[in-house]
Amino acid sequence: MEYQMRLRLGQKFPFYKLITAILLFVTTQKPLSAQPMPWAHGRTPAGQLSVYLVTFGPGDDLTTWFGHAGLVIRDSVAHLSKIYNFGLFAFDEGFIKNFIFGRLIFWKGRSDLAPMLTYYKNEHRTIRFYRLNLEDSAKVVLARQLEEEVRPGNRKYLYDHYRDNCATRLRDLIDNALHGQFKEQTRLMTPDTYRTLTMQYTDAHPLWQWLLLFLMNDTIDAPLSRWQTMFLPDYLARYVTQATYTDSHGVNRPLTNRHWTEYDAGRQPPPSADKLDTHPVWPLLSGLFYMLLMYLLSGTARRHAVGRRALAFSLFFFPFLAGIIGSVLFFMAFFTNHTVTWHNENLLLWHPLTLLSALPALATYSPKNGTRPWKQLELFWLVQSLLVLILLIAKIFPPFSQDNLMALSFGVPFVWAHYLAVKRFQTK
Repeated sequence: MEYQMRLRLGQKFPFYKLITAILLFVTTQKPLSAQPMPWAHGRTPAGQLSVYLVTFGPGDDLTTWFGHAGLVIRDSVAHLSKIYNFGLFAFDEGFIKNFIFGRLIFWKGRSDLAPMLTYYKNEHRTIRFYRLNLEDSAKVVLARQLEEEVRPGNRKYLYDHYRDNCATRLRDLIDNALHGQFKEQTRLMTPDTYRTLTMQYTDAHPLWQWLLLFLMNDTIDAPLSRWQTMFLPDYLARYVTQATYTDSHGVNRPLTNRHWTEYDAGRQPPPSADKLDTHPVWPLLSGLFYMLLMYLLSGTARRHAVGRRALAFSLFFFPFLAGIIGSVLFFMAFFTNHTVTWHNENLLLWHPLTLLSALPALATYSPKNGTRPWKQLELFWLVQSLLVLILLIAKIFPPFSQDNLMALSFGVPFVWAHYLAVKRFQTK
């Protein structure tokens, strides 16, 4: 769910964080050569094994906002506590290229529990434990499968943020140990979608939230089952604590029998689904405010040279930024395996041509260039305004079902603001 080892460029990296990061790196690389644990071959009696789900709360960096999770095996005979972590990656083997093109290769790893807990405490991430109330046969199945997962030949997998990540892998392993009972109990549909859950966990970062949602298509807008929501560690923990199962003796048992907070970072948790405000108020107000400013600026530009230069700068700079975002989306939608960006309606809002509109905008800075660049800009923004109008009309038809109200609430006023400003400047 998150990148286990990350570099924070431009930030101070305190010495204690460096030490714990190194310790974590060293311990998480041991699976490449380490000997199997005693439970891999049944050398520890099942009654002496304890299994825990551990969740790590959201952190400061974007890659940590959704949290993280692992499974812990404690062996009271060998006095071992190991955590199995499915959120590892390395900056080699073409990672950056794979990342850009949507092929994220992640690793599964096993490490000592203590240094990992120290690392997350130093990161001020809330840590919670959930003891799984498994019968002995299920503990053996789960413990052996975890060891099988971290063998060198099995360690890599193709990561997907929503459908195959550090939490869904743990969910599947728990379900396998229960012979499918966990999945059966969590088939109930919810009103949540991948989009609303993304909004929930990015609520404290509105600009990033807007950008992430802008880049994603309607494949994240379908209602989810409880099973599907468990790509989030918090939701995995929620449904693990609610679940029951029938053991081999026909006895109905709760899936967890104890849970506690190991470390409380004191962070504000993400808003619950019923308290999440999904109305695009701030994007709409921002877009309308921008439209008003451009309208006023275009009037000033007709009378003052400073106003003209300010208008020329605005016509260049803000479409340039929008064009970069549109170009990134265009690249991701047509040339990568980031399937959540394919067939994205927002390409009608911002796209590579938006970036090219910055060229005539630069020419408007000097009066010596005459009216030609202004005419070019007027034509571009007229066509763009018509595209936006077509998109708005198309939204009444089922194929255009993408929930992009947040993008439209800012993007539509943004486009129309430029057309109106250019048109008004040229009106005598």
